[in-house]
Amino acid sequence: MKRIVTTTLLSLATVSVQAQTYTLPHSAPLLLNPALTGMHDGSLRVNTVVRTGNAATGHKWNELWNTTSADYRTKSWGHGRQYAGIGMAYTYWQGGNNTIYDNVARVSAAWHLQGGHKKPYLLSAGIQGGHESYSRLIEAVHTGNSYTLGYKQTVSTWQLGVGVTYSTELTQKIRYIAGYHYTNNLFMANEPTMPVSLEEFTKSNHYLLFGSEIRSSNILSVRPSIICRFRMIDVDAMGGTDIRYQPKNTAYFLGLWHPYTGSVAFSAGIARSNWRILSCYQLGNQSIATHNTGLELSLQYIVKGNGRTTLPMVRY
Repeated sequence: MKRIVTTTLLSLATVSVQAQTYTLPHSAPLLLNPALTGMHDGSLRVNTVVRTGNAATGHKWNELWNTTSADYRTKSWGHGRQYAGIGMAYTYWQGGNNTIYDNVARVSAAWHLQGGHKKPYLLSAGIQGGHESYSRLIEAVHTGNSYTLGYKQTVSTWQLGVGVTYSTELTQKIRYIAGYHYTNNLFMANEPTMPVSLEEFTKSNHYLLFGSEIRSSNILSVRPSIICRFRMIDVDAMGGTDIRYQPKNTAYFLGLWHPYTGSVAFSAGIARSNWRILSCYQLGNQSIATHNTGLELSLQYIVKGNGRTTLPMVRY
């Protein structure tokens, strides 16, 4: 029984960190799709996001996620129609009342092609590689187990993903972006006694995203977003919208989000010059282990640069 529980926890935890673990879709863009690498109007974009929340064990605020990413956009070439992006992201997760730890490092690259005159568009393709190291402390020992109390189980995997996105400006008031991302674990290295099936770590993951911006005036716009993940028979999704209000040099954000599991989240933020700060509070659904109460804070800073054409849609 202990081996079954351990196997389930390990497989679910590893998969959850691979996916977009944050409620706000634009908090960690490089986790959504590698094609988003370099998709901004500056030369360098730096994002960091922290989320803390409750786990199914009943302990209060005993889980912590943090992702920090940076992606660089090259100068445009080919009459301003093409550019490239390179980036890296690091995710840390601590859960299980300080008994589970996960570290994921990713590097990504993308190529972007712009076109259109009356209806400008951006077609992007990206690739991403990563390494994940997962460890769990043994809290209980049962007859027949080869572990000792306090022993740390460790498993590591190499990941590879590819993605594409398409964004366009339909009119001066309507813009949208859509994307698809496929990722998989290439192989796993673990200790001989690790009670984890290799199959659990090699299942493919498919991600879909859609976001748009509808401007009602020069200072007010609505920005809906939908994100879906498919893994075998598992489905995870999140949808919602925020409202962007910018009367002068400062933009304000208010949002409402609804994860597939049934809880609801509220967000608020502010952006000025090169900075953006967002916060989100998610109400818990105690019957769902992976979507309980959580608080999320994210910070973005963009370094401006010359020689880079303006993009038709910057959503994530």
